[in-house]
Amino acid sequence: MSYFSNPENYTTIDGASGRTRTANKARLMLATDRQARKEGGVVTGHSYVARFSMTMELASAAGLVPGERVSLDVSPAHRACRIRKSVPGERGYKLTRTASKENPRLIFKVTLAPPVPSIAVPEACYDIRVSGAGIEFKIPDAASMEENLREKADG
Repeated sequence: MSYFSNPENYTTIDGASGRTRTANKARLMLATDRQARKEGGVVTGHSYVARFSMTMELASAAGLVPGERVSLDVSPAHRACRIRKSVPGERGYKLTRTASKENPRLIFKVTLAPPVPSIAVPEACYDIRVSGAGIEFKIPDAASMEENLREKADG
C-alpha cells in the first residue's frame, strides 16, 4: 500500500525551480544547496533549497521528460516523498536536464521549508518505487524534515 493513498498523510510542495549540477550515479539523490541572495550585485545573505536529482532511466520509467513540471508530495510521518506530474492549476517544478554527456540526470529544486527534507551532504534515496502515481521513495536517515542541516554544517 502506498504512503500516498490517503491525502491526509502528505503535504504537496508547490513552487518554482532552478538549475544545478550533480555527479553521483545513484538512481535518486537528495542534496541541500546554498544559494547567494544578491542586491545590487552584493551578496546580502543565503537561501537554501532541496535538490532532487534522478537518472534519465528512472525518469523515463516514470514517464517524466525534461521541461515537464512535477510536484513533490511529502509524508513526514512515513519519512517518504513522491515526485509526480503536476496537475493543471499547480505551478510545480520544472525538470531540468544536466549538461553531462556521460551521466545525464533530471533535477529540480524546492525552496527549503518544513516539511521539505534537508541533508548536510548529498545522499542517495532508497526504497524507490515507480507507479502510475509517480516515483515514491524513502528519504535518507541522515535527512531532517524540521531543520536545515546544511546551514548547520556550513557553520
